[in-house]
Amino acid sequence: MNAGPTYNRSHNHMGDITISTADAEIIIRHRAPPLVELESTIETPLAFERGSVTSPRWIKVAADGGHLPADSTRTDHVAVLDTHRRKLIYPHSIGVDGKRAQAKELLKSVTALDALGGGWQMAGREDAESILDLSRHNPAVDPNLFPGIKPEWHVTSTPAAWAPASAAWWVDFLYGGVSDYDLGYDGWALAVRPAGQ
Repeated sequence: MNAGPTYNRSHNHMGDITISTADAEIIIRHRAPPLVELESTIETPLAFERGSVTSPRWIKVAADGGHLPADSTRTDHVAVLDTHRRKLIYPHSIGVDGKRAQAKELLKSVTALDALGGGWQMAGREDAESILDLSRHNPAVDPNLFPGIKPEWHVTSTPAAWAPASAAWWVDFLYGGVSDYDLGYDGWALAVRPAGQ
């Protein structure tokens, strides 16, 4: 009577499994994903970029278009590059003659902005919300990155669904709130533009 083939199974220190018979040997290897050590700082959130492990989320941009070092405390920059959204954000609230105004007048001020060659547009709700720092208030943004953001309500270009012709989403930089309000109110605006424009 023939007992049939016998199988031997063994493990090595690398987690490989070897199955042996009289005629063959099969090795099964476990490949763990490579471990990546991420560097982090409290001051600079991280973004994951193609081709690199880490890069700063926010990069200050000088008037000549050059990037300031991540640890720079200078506040004379003319834009902040959001590496997540690939947009430039103007680091100051936009008003009309230095005062709050209605959305139509604010839009004119935003599009007239000539920093870094112009091409600015009014920030949408997601753009404005992206700079909120909910660990802060008065203002609810990092003042090193956004030194000129007023701790008040800012209208966005995102219309409110309940009245898209007469209402929009607003972002409050005092406490970090977001709500929809009528376009007849006075407020401030933010300016954004695509990076690399």
